[in-house]
Amino acid sequence: MPGHRILAIAAVVLIAGIAHADPASTLKQEGLKAAKDKNWEVARERFEQSYALDPRPLTLFNLAVAQEHTDRLVEARASYTSFLDQPATAESEPFRKLARNAIPALDKAIPTLQIRATGLAAGDAIELDGRAATTDAAIALDPGSHTVVVRRAGAPVVQRSVALVRGAHDNVDLAIPVAPVPPARVEPPPEPAPRLSFERPAAPPPRERASVLRSGWFWGATAIVVLAAAGATYYYLTPPTHDPTPGTLGVLHVP
Repeated sequence: MPGHRILAIAAVVLIAGIAHADPASTLKQEGLKAAKDKNWEVARERFEQSYALDPRPLTLFNLAVAQEHTDRLVEARASYTSFLDQPATAESEPFRKLARNAIPALDKAIPTLQIRATGLAAGDAIELDGRAATTDAAIALDPGSHTVVVRRAGAPVVQRSVALVRGAHDNVDLAIPVAPVPPARVEPPPEPAPRLSFERPAAPPPRERASVLRSGWFWGATAIVVLAAAGATYYYLTPPTHDPTPGTLGVLHVP
């Protein structure tokens, strides 16, 4: 249980007291003080910062204990496992048994969530707490609230929230709406290929020769000739009249 591992942190205080006052040691001391005061969030932050500066095995063990007390169970299990993967030293040996006992206890306490979805379309994406997820197997999670979202073309189509407690093994069922089927596109029929013809083209019909009688010029000229002939005939066939012509000496008769 986490309470037993608090004693391990208290024992580390004695070891850390002889360390030099470097930044990593200062952060570790602040984390130990916060752990004694049961301020586990601050303790976790300080151990995490100290381990980033100086990755000592006992700092990692302290971080695992703080993660366990702040319900970061998945991270705590990973930290205990990493602590055991490191070579044993005289300093870390007393805490290795505690780490080995912590892992099976965490396996029972870590809740899981199985996502079951129906109606998934090609391209649909499932997210759990903003990260990609699948429906293949149950997912180990920390206790607390979690959100499952199904996105289609980037837009959410289904969203569910679930609260998990220690040791829970829950399922979340998602009914995905059927994606609308776009209307089938009707392609216009292809244009027929041009047919090759080997026949000789028919000769054009012979052009009719224009008749003179249909010409306007002909009839115009004919009318002029007829009028001229009629005028000449009238002039020569009409007898002259002997009208008196006035003059200065009287009236003259022109023979």
